[in-house]
Amino acid sequence: MAAARKKRTKGERVAEPRRAGVASGTRAAGEREPASQLSGELGLLVARMRRIVLTGAQARLSAMGESLPAWQILSRLVREGAHSQRDLAEATAQNPAGISRLVDDLEARGEVERRRDTVDRRKLQVAVTAAGRRRFDEIYPRIVESIDEAVAVLSLAERRTLRALLRKVVDAGESASAARRRGG
Repeated sequence: MAAARKKRTKGERVAEPRRAGVASGTRAAGEREPASQLSGELGLLVARMRRIVLTGAQARLSAMGESLPAWQILSRLVREGAHSQRDLAEATAQNPAGISRLVDDLEARGEVERRRDTVDRRKLQVAVTAAGRRRFDEIYPRIVESIDEAVAVLSLAERRTLRALLRKVVDAGESASAARRRGG
């Protein structure tokens, strides 16, 4: 690679040689991409896509006086029903102490309530209230706008394919996570 470099004169830019398929997404015909390289790039692309969507969502939420972590809790409770604070922390990748403060704030606004678990009365469950459901319904269209902007370059068929592939990965990951929690 050093032989490919040329001494630069003042103000001149020299293009660095690229390895085939790296960053450009193209490969020579018949050239195979190492699985680890593919996995690494997929991880980076998923993280970048997440950042794009969350940045747009956060801007909309801030304009409405809402935070992304509070929205994530409210959304999870509306979609899946009551959860323990521990489950909410795991599902939203938040610190349990932070979840406790967020639940306190949501509870003070009347959007969630803590209830005793019906199976194990020692445990508390966080549940959405009617006011929380109304707040979700108010915010949800703005979140969808953010996602629509992020995937605007994809056709409807491509969006469906992306959804199916992401659902497959998420379902497998969540099943494996649940099995680990059960000890199996």
